Amino acid sequence: MYTLGKNTNAPIILISDDEPDTLNLLTNIYKRQYNVVSAQSGKETLDIFQKLPIDLILLDAKMPDMDGFSVCQKLRNGYSHNYVHRPYVMMMTAYYTDEFIDKAFDVGVDDYIRKPLNVKILERRIKAILERKILQDTLMDSELKLKTIFDNANDGIIITDIETKKLLTVNNKICQMTGFSNEELLSMNIMDIHLKEDAPMILAKFDMQVTNKGTLLEAVPIRRKDGTIFYADINISPIILNNKQYVVGFFRDMTKRLILLNELGAHKNSLEDLVSQRTIELNESLMKLRFIIDSITKAMAHTVEAKDPYTAGHQKHVSEIARKIANKMGLPKDQVEGIRVAGVLHDLGKIQVPSEILSKPAKLNEFEFGLIHMHSNTGYTILNGIDFPWPIADIVRQHHERIDGSGYPLGLKKEEILIESKILSVADVYDAMVTHRPYRAALGRDAALNEIQKNKGILYDSVIVDAFEETINDKDFYLSDNSIDL
Repeated sequence: MYTLGKNTNAPIILISDDEPDTLNLLTNIYKRQYNVVSAQSGKETLDIFQKLPIDLILLDAKMPDMDGFSVCQKLRNGYSHNYVHRPYVMMMTAYYTDEFIDKAFDVGVDDYIRKPLNVKILERRIKAILERKILQDTLMDSELKLKTIFDNANDGIIITDIETKKLLTVNNKICQMTGFSNEELLSMNIMDIHLKEDAPMILAKFDMQVTNKGTLLEAVPIRRKDGTIFYADINISPIILNNKQYVVGFFRDMTKRLILLNELGAHKNSLEDLVSQRTIELNESLMKLRFIIDSITKAMAHTVEAKDPYTAGHQKHVSEIARKIANKMGLPKDQVEGIRVAGVLHDLGKIQVPSEILSKPAKLNEFEFGLIHMHSNTGYTILNGIDFPWPIADIVRQHHERIDGSGYPLGLKKEEILIESKILSVADVYDAMVTHRPYRAALGRDAALNEIQKNKGILYDSVIVDAFEETINDKDFYLSDNSIDL
């Protein structure tokens, strides 16, 4: 009969004896500690053995249908395939001659005990056997897991004798990678899978393992059985097996990655060439655009100056002063360029003001001042339809605004005014005061400076005024013939 007890994790002992008294005695003794099943014949023993994972068999040497030798021989000859671990067999017998003992060990018996049984001795023997078997089974489980991991690893693995360079162990993946069978690889030297020209480097890395230093070799050519080459990263480390030093190498096929990297490199070079060509073309286009913008800007400025000869050159002067102030403030080059263009066009709106008002040698009346004040909005209207890379129309419209809100045409204050317009306003006031006008002579540099300094932080931005003062004090900034020569 075979019915397991409640403790299903306890070892299973199979007692095989044709004497009911012996079966009952042993079953009652051990059923508290172990799962105990019993059989009264060799056939029943084999039947139970096929159905349960037996840890220990107490096997009687003499039974009616099949003696213990025959039973053990069948057990050891693969009678059942349900066992991961080999069960322990202890033979019980009243006969233990040398011939008997030799025969028992020959058929696979692990130990024997004499009948009549000494229960205490048997109990100690069983305990020692099962403890040892548990340790052996645990070790075998670990070895089996390691072997499974080894055989199914995604990397090729080779263990090599560090002295002879002979391959000791290989896994399935390295066989797949190289095309050699397990047997073929185990008959080879480590250099047999490497190219001759790589031999010095490989041998040097092997020698390094004596000092217990792991090494990573990248993109090493590996020879396949068919003569082709693949490239592998090899991680080499020393290991100790049975008190002897070996080297384990983990091979990762990098061939596809290298091909991809080469393709990406070629693609990158192609893209860089394309970007370089497009950059050249873009720069050429920008230069052409800059030339067109400059040409249009100059044409507009000349149109105004042709109508008002007394202010000829004023827009150019304001543009250059404003550009220098912006540079002194450290503004970005593109923003500085926008200020330069806006400066050249800032009085474009005067094209709508009658020439007789622009060149009137006397003081303007209120109506005439009103017409002059319209030039900011007029300039905005003209320029607003042109798609400049900068807000030229807004800069021109705001160049007479003041930070206290007293300017025109919108009465903007402080941060409401574009910084470009604030810069132009300072440059415009300075140039207007130091140059001749139809209704007055030039007021001079000192008067212009005094006007701007007096209204610093009131009409004009303080930071801009400071940059302006530094600008006009530079050695390359000077007056010539009542105009500014920059």
